[in-house]
Amino acid sequence: MENHSHVPATTHRKAIGQVEIAIATSGSGKVLATGANTGLGYRAALECAALGASRLILVVRSREKGEAAKARIARETKCTPDSIEVMTVGLSLFSSVKEFVKCLSQQVPYLHAALLCWGTI
Repeated sequence: MENHSHVPATTHRKAIGQVEIAIATSGSGKVLATGANTGLGYRAALECAALGASRLILVVRSREKGEAAKARIARETKCTPDSIEVMTVGLSLFSSVKEFVKCLSQQVPYLHAALLCWGTI
């Protein structure tokens, strides 16, 4: 891994494959993770919750699958379910993406990290 001398010493780091995640211990980290109900997106969201993200936003296509992922993350990390939010978006419709961005910007004025683990064909 790279030298992260610019990252405060009070930061927790976790490697997931070739990606390293760093979350400040202050608990102020607001993290958005796409594709968060399965695969790399789920694993990244799980690790961010375990590292102490104060707010974790799971971005998924299916609310049902997102809520299930939220419950699993809360159970596995012992973080409070209130710190995890599920938001849905369909990438195949530009109007859905615009509505998602509008809702996100109203609810979350800034993010500390965006983990973009979602692809579409």
